[in-house]
Amino acid sequence: MRAGARRGRVLVRRPRPGPGRPPGPSQAGALRKALVAAATRQYADGGRAGISFGALAAAVGLHKATVFHYFATKDAVIAAVFAELGDELAAHRTAWFAPPPASYAARLERAIGELVDFYEQDPLRARVICHGLLDGTGTREAGAEPALAAFVADFVAFLRAGMDAGEFHPVDPAGLMMTIGGMILFEQMLPPVARRTYGRGTPVSARRQELIALVCRAVVKGVRR
Repeated sequence: MRAGARRGRVLVRRPRPGPGRPPGPSQAGALRKALVAAATRQYADGGRAGISFGALAAAVGLHKATVFHYFATKDAVIAAVFAELGDELAAHRTAWFAPPPASYAARLERAIGELVDFYEQDPLRARVICHGLLDGTGTREAGAEPALAAFVADFVAFLRAGMDAGEFHPVDPAGLMMTIGGMILFEQMLPPVARRTYGRGTPVSARRQELIALVCRAVVKGVRR
């Protein structure tokens, strides 16, 4: 009886999938999610050049050939990374830009603060965006990703509406969005040694209000410079 029970325990162990063989439907979603998480870390560390199918396979315990069942190319992997980021932003974009409060200036303060918090909660997010901007692949994939593109469109529309309402200085809203994003990413990407000099050694979260004030001085009419 003891031997049978022991044999039963061995039998329930799932064998490693054979080369190129996809797992059953119950496992597929979880494995894809794990692959995207591993790919996000790779892309955050090295951009497109950092994506390795062999390392992805090892990270989730699959054969390399099985990974190709999920993602046929590096572009497909990167698209999935940016799709995940887009979905995370989509969960916030309406709350960040829509009223209340009625004032565009107050909503801008809220949006900047929330965006700082968004990057602080997961530093990989900022690194993914930066690599996308640097290698060009990520920006192409991001532009094709509906959720991320919708966030960009909402941000630009919000800035344009603030200009039309006379609260924001009239400039190109798309360029202004990129400038604001760049200011926040600059803070996020500073190495610790530079932060000790530039940021007085404080984390970005502690400089949240300073960032909000800096953006508002540059964007909102009537704010003392």
